[in-house]
Amino acid sequence: PVNPIPVDLPPLASFTMTNPVAVGDNALFDASASRDIDGSIAKYEWDLNADGVFEVRSASIPKASRIYSFPGTVAVKLRVTDNRGRTTPACKTLTVHAKPVALLTPDRAVPTAGDLVTYRATGSFDPDLGSFIREYLWDLDGNGSFERSTGTGQFVSMTFPTAGPKKIALRVIDRDYAFTDQVLIIRVNKRPTAVVSATPNPAVVNQPV
Repeated sequence: PVNPIPVDLPPLASFTMTNPVAVGDNALFDASASRDIDGSIAKYEWDLNADGVFEVRSASIPKASRIYSFPGTVAVKLRVTDNRGRTTPACKTLTVHAKPVALLTPDRAVPTAGDLVTYRATGSFDPDLGSFIREYLWDLDGNGSFERSTGTGQFVSMTFPTAGPKKIALRVIDRDYAFTDQVLIIRVNKRPTAVVSATPNPAVVNQPV
């Protein structure tokens, strides 16, 4: 009898990633779908900045992450090695896009309690070519929750019932669902109290008052 020659199959390299990702956000990479039919994966290696160097290595963790500082496209590479030393690469293109710019201005710098004030998001934009602002959200009570949406509308009007320092915020969301917040601290003026008196009171005709 002739003993069969053992066949060493190469591993299968596969990964998913956050795509697209905004500048400053954490991009996640997951190679959990990689496998070796006739063995096991012994090493995961990542080249996350397209410089040809696999700078992230792990024998057991199939995941990696990176924050990108500039928009553009990046060729992300994965290389898996099985328990017999055979390797397989995989490559995908990651799109890194800029976050939108949020601009928030009031029509009155110091409003008075009870007055109607309009706040404007005009001038907000997305620097990515061909992109746009898909939604404007507002936090009008300063609690950190953006409870009001004006869709693509760039204006909101409100009144402050009491005087003192107030906080509102604007959130703009771009085509790729990246967002930027802009906070505005407002000093609300207290209305003056009007007091008038007359002396003498009552008065008679032709008497100075």
